Amino acid sequence: MTVVRTDVPATTWGTQRTARARQVVRSHDLNALAVQADLMLVQDAIAAAGERRTAAARAARDICAGELDVAQAAIDQAVSGEREPRARRDARIEFAWHAVHRARAMLPLIVPDDALGSQYLYAVERVGRMRPRNGELLSRLTRLARTAPATEAHRHTLSYALSAAYGAADREYRQMRHLRDRLMRVAWATTVALLVVVAAGTLVPTLFPLCLEGAAAACPAGGATPTAGDVASVAALGMVGAGITAVVAVRRTRPSLSPYRITPALGWLRIPFGGIVAVVGVMVLQAQIVTGFVGLATRQEIAVYALVFGFAQEAVTRLLENRAAVLQDAVGTSSGVAVAPAPGDGQQPDRT
Repeated sequence: MTVVRTDVPATTWGTQRTARARQVVRSHDLNALAVQADLMLVQDAIAAAGERRTAAARAARDICAGELDVAQAAIDQAVSGEREPRARRDARIEFAWHAVHRARAMLPLIVPDDALGSQYLYAVERVGRMRPRNGELLSRLTRLARTAPATEAHRHTLSYALSAAYGAADREYRQMRHLRDRLMRVAWATTVALLVVVAAGTLVPTLFPLCLEGAAAACPAGGATPTAGDVASVAALGMVGAGITAVVAVRRTRPSLSPYRITPALGWLRIPFGGIVAVVGVMVLQAQIVTGFVGLATRQEIAVYALVFGFAQEAVTRLLENRAAVLQDAVGTSSGVAVAPAPGDGQQPDRT
């Protein structure tokens, strides 16, 4: 679907747009619905701009048409591939956003002179939210807004400013998505590793020395000798300790405008990681390699230390949480409420 179809009647083109919009609505994917709505607004803005008899305007219209075609294809693939992994669907939607943003950045080259006022406001607002802040570009836009009449050089400056601002915001979203996907992969790997440890400890109870050797022998499952339930008991208590930190982390989480949620991935990672840390920690203490420590002599001591070790995984996962908080703050800055556009300009706030 292109911006202006000369080979298809207007009613047919409108029917195709409506059918695609309904398909996206039926997918129940809010991100896909948002980018589809933004794409249609850009199409309407270009159609309402009319024809500017300059080579730059004609070239910009052709570029916008190509970018919107690419975006529409990515949206169609995302909403039709319902059995695709979520990460792949998110990547397609993000690719569609990038294409729509590139088309939006070309609007100053297309719209008529009377619509440039809202383009100035929108560019200043977008550039003002860039991180790191580009003061030189912002001051230049401010000077251009006071200059009349607008020239082709002014239009190109506006287009560059929007392109730079959208590029910075898209990079931050991409970093958030990559971080979430990496955390999900690590969480899966940690879960598999914990299952392997528990299975190995169940099949070979002496594989992990969790019992205190000697006359006052004590094992996690309550026996005097290693049993199949020792490793599972310590891992379960470690997961309980990690679960406490996950609940605390949820309370500590701040609202984010990013469509990529980091908190669930971190919460999932904490649980199996806490179980592994508990098994390793109790094993180290029972080996009596810590100077001045003679081991855990009772089942109650083993249980308490397993909980503590499960809680202690927060030292690692908190670093990941801090990294995610920095990215979320950057995304929140670049995704604030945009300046309301003039009627017919086709602008709306960036993805929220």
